[in-house]
Amino acid sequence: KSNANDEVKHMNYLNNAQKQSLKDMISHAALRTEVKQLLQKAKVLDEAMKSLEDKTQVVITDTTLPNYTEASEDKKEKVDQTVSHAQAIIDKINGSNVSLDQVRQALEQLTKASENLDGDQRVEEAKVHANQTIDQLTHLNNEQQTAIKQNIDNATQLQPIAQIVEQATQLNTAMQQLQDAVNDHTNVENSVDYSQADNDKQQAYQQAITHAQQLLTE
Repeated sequence: KSNANDEVKHMNYLNNAQKQSLKDMISHAALRTEVKQLLQKAKVLDEAMKSLEDKTQVVITDTTLPNYTEASEDKKEKVDQTVSHAQAIIDKINGSNVSLDQVRQALEQLTKASENLDGDQRVEEAKVHANQTIDQLTHLNNEQQTAIKQNIDNATQLQPIAQIVEQATQLNTAMQQLQDAVNDHTNVENSVDYSQADNDKQQAYQQAITHAQQLLTE
């Protein structure tokens, strides 16, 4: 019994309540075979607690990744709840005397909650919708569309993707206004204001139109 209790004492993943319960059962065991069974039970429980602790640490670490940060609120809340439940179990000082089945259930719930996170999926869907929007911005030139789509592809969060689309929409409007100005250059050249302008100002206008035409066709 003394050896068995010493082994339980040095099991690293059991909380204090579990250890005390196992020690009490070992102390009250009448047969050596019963002590052996209890010690085996303790080892299995300790291993299950290790698995729960390891998984909890992994899930907590992964909360910094987009699959969590960009996930639906209800799915994030489920992860937070299962993490809190697991932490309460593995708490060495304040953890209660939970059974092997309860530990395994907590691990299963934690694993399921983390697997159900949809952040990566939501980001990919946002990229698809963003690219579809960019395709409809017909006043962007090829170089602009390529650069914008590359930025969308590189994004890992929803908010930057939305910002890229918003900026692209504003740029598209500016490019449309530029196109309108180029289209109107014949009327400008036939106007009195243009014909009466100094040569340097006429040249500056022509250079601006040429630059605008180049920008529109890049």
